[in-house]
Order: sequence, then C-alpha cells, then structure tokens
Amino acid sequence: MKIKHQEIVVPNDGTDPFINCKLDRRDYANILTDIVSTYADGFVMALNNEWGAGKTTFVKMWRQSLKNEGYKTLYYNAWENDFEKDVLVALISELEELKDADKLANPEAVENAYKSVVKKAALLTKKVGPGIIRAAFKKYADTDSEDLLKIIEGTSEVALETLEAEITSYTKRKEGLKEFRGSLELLVKNVTSKKPVVFFIDELDRCRPTYSVEVLETVKHLFSVPGIVFVLSIDKEQLGHAVKGVYGSEGLNSDEYLRRFIDVEYNLPKPDSRQVSEYLYQYFGFAQFIEETNRIGSSSFRDDKINFINFAALLFHSEKINFRQAEKIFAIARVALKTFKQNNFIFPDLLIFLIFLKVLNPKVYLGILNKTYTVQELIDEIDRFLIGMASSDDGKYFGFAIVVQLAHYYHNFKVDGIYSTQQISFNREDKGIQDKIFITSKLESSDANKDLKRINANGWAHNPNRVKIDYLMNKIDLLDPVIF
Repeated sequence: MKIKHQEIVVPNDGTDPFINCKLDRRDYANILTDIVSTYADGFVMALNNEWGAGKTTFVKMWRQSLKNEGYKTLYYNAWENDFEKDVLVALISELEELKDADKLANPEAVENAYKSVVKKAALLTKKVGPGIIRAAFKKYADTDSEDLLKIIEGTSEVALETLEAEITSYTKRKEGLKEFRGSLELLVKNVTSKKPVVFFIDELDRCRPTYSVEVLETVKHLFSVPGIVFVLSIDKEQLGHAVKGVYGSEGLNSDEYLRRFIDVEYNLPKPDSRQVSEYLYQYFGFAQFIEETNRIGSSSFRDDKINFINFAALLFHSEKINFRQAEKIFAIARVALKTFKQNNFIFPDLLIFLIFLKVLNPKVYLGILNKTYTVQELIDEIDRFLIGMASSDDGKYFGFAIVVQLAHYYHNFKVDGIYSTQQISFNREDKGIQDKIFITSKLESSDANKDLKRINANGWAHNPNRVKIDYLMNKIDLLDPVIF
C-alpha cells in the first residue's frame, strides 16, 4: 500500500517521456515546442501555475521530449541552490554541461568558447573593494594601527584613489558585459546552429526573495543573447510577493516589474478532476479494500467506489483543488482505511469531505471535532464549501447527501455525556415540532423531500440516529487501531 506519491519516472532512452503521465499533458509540451522552434532567436518564457500543479514533473517530461528532438537543454533548480551567493557563477556552472552534449560538430571550439565565457565572467564577479583597501593599508603601513581605519576612511587622497579605482572597475565591467555576451553567443552557436539551447529554471518562486530577484536580473541582463530560450517555472503571484519584499514596497506593481523579464507566459491547463480522482484511486490502491470480494458482494457496500470517485471529482472541481492537494487528501484517506474492518461502513463521500476539511480548512474541522457549532451553524458553514457543486444536478445532489449525513452524525455527539432527545429533520412539514430540529441548506432542491427519499434509498443515511461523526474522525486522526 502506498501512502506517498512517488516522483514519476521519465524515460531518458529516447522513448516517449510522457508514457507515465496520467494528466494528458503531452499536447501542451508539443505546443510549447512549436513556440520555441518558431522563436529560436531567444526569449524568456514563464510557466505560471500555483505550487502543487505539477510544473516540475511537466518540465522534466518536456525537457526530455526536447532532447529526443535534438535540442540542447539545461536545468537549474533555483530552490535547491539558493544557498549560492553568486547567481552568475551558478548559471555559468550549468553551461558547462553543454561541453558534454552529444553529437557536437566541433567539441574543441565549444571547449574554447566555454573557457572564454568563464574568463569574461571573471571580470563581472570580481570585487575590487578589498583590493583597494589592501593597497591603502600598504601605503600607510607606518601609521599607528589604531588610527589606520580612520585615516583610510577620512583621507581625501584615499577617497580620490578609491573613486578612480571604482570608475576604472565600472568601465571594465561595462566592457566585460559586452564581451561576456559575445562569448556566450559564440558558445551557443558552436553547440547548436539551428535550434536554440533551452535553459529551464525551476522552483524560482520558492527561493529566498533576494535570490529570486537576482536570478531574474542576471538572466535578463547577462544571458539575454540570441539562441537561448529561458523557461522559468514559477507561481507568478508568489514571485510577485518576493519582488515586493525585496524592494520593500507593497505598492510596487509586481506584474509590471515581472513583465520586464518575461516575454511569453503560459499556464498549464488544470487537469480534469475526475481523471485525477480515478488515477489517485488506482495509485494508492483503494481497490485493495473497497473492491475486496466480500464488500462488493454486499448491497450495503457495492456503490462505495463510484460514490468515492464521483464525490471526490465533484469536490475537487468545485473547490479548484490542485494535484498536490488532491494527492494529500487521497493519501490520508488510504491510511484511514487501514483502521476499518471489512464489514464496516466507510461513508466514502463523507470521509473524503472530512479529510478535505482537515487538510484545507482545519478551523472548520476542529469546530466539528470540538462541537463548537450548532447543527444549523455547521450546515451554513458547509454550504459555503459545497455550493460550488450546485452548478450541476449531480453536484447538488451529492452535496445535499453530505449535508444530510453530516447534520445527523454531528448531532449524535454527546454533550456533557448526554445525547439529545431531539431528531434532525430537513422535512419542511416538521418545522416547529418540539422534538425535531428543523435544518435548511442552500443545496436543497425545490423538492427536498424527493431528494431525501433518494438519499435514503441509496443507503447514505445509514442508521442516522446511531452513527456518530467521531466514528469517522477517530479513523482520520488515527485514534483507532490499524488493522493488518
């Protein structure tokens, strides 16, 4: 049984790199490859999606697809390397991989061009300040040591020499920038004449803010040469926060700032929620429990699989849950199933919904756990999450089924060691009856009684006066023994 989603294997033997992709993203890679080939002179592209959308996996698959088509590619994980002090040094180090690229027409020319890039870069990274100070120390070596710093800082002669040295350094760096770009362009031409080098920079939005901005500045000002296409894998909103943090201004227009660096922006379309739900159901091995012979032979359990997948798909679609969040919910559900016996009801839709609350809305989950809501207050809160499902008849019905179950099972908590003698009712005819607690929901159809009959007929409201919500919550929180 898996409880963690492992990194997808991307074949590097020339076969289909998307063979293990379950989200049908090959077509997106083909579109992006067409863009790269059309604008081979070089540009900066941003793959903009929130964290957890699967950008890194897509980038690795697309990169291998490009390599299979003869493109030279580089990959730099900015987050894993943001401990580096000098971005230029880090990026040039990645360029060294071009020397080892397959089928180089002139390896010696590539080697010489790379050495030239390194040499020119040395002028751009050299710090002249310490050298100037050392020279000043030597000049005033006979001065009493405790007054030396004051003399160096205050002497107009030293200040003039320092200024002249800085001007000379600036002039050299300005000329060095041109020479660096020229060497870099020559390196790219020697590596590939027709297709651009595609340089992927991943996880940029997760770096230290100062490092993220420095990478952007370095790419734009130093590496912007014909023949290199940069692909930045980012969450633009988070990167915008980093930019504002570096410049210390919430009023800064981060979109305008980032537009200076990004020429093309692409958003990976969100995968189909049913496709994600069915894939994760299979990946985490839910069938080992839910589709066990004794369960599917019972009329009480035969719809567990379809209810589990259907509700997950509807919930994930309405709440716009990303792949990483869906993965976490399914992983927790799979562990929770280890605490159920084969003859236990698992209430699959309610189980998934409670885990959704625990992961993404812990305040509401804790409110249920600690019974801080009245039943109507809880349903009002839950309606806010499930109302997005009401755009379809199936969604509204599944949502109302959750509301009915949750209202009954939450009400069955003990309060001060005593069960309530009142019963929950959604039947409008019961409104005002003393021993009934009448509940309303925005997910009710115009004929709520009809929906209630259908819910009961489908077996969702199993023993509504006996089942307690902590039956499921204890299993989600792993308070019941694990069954092997």
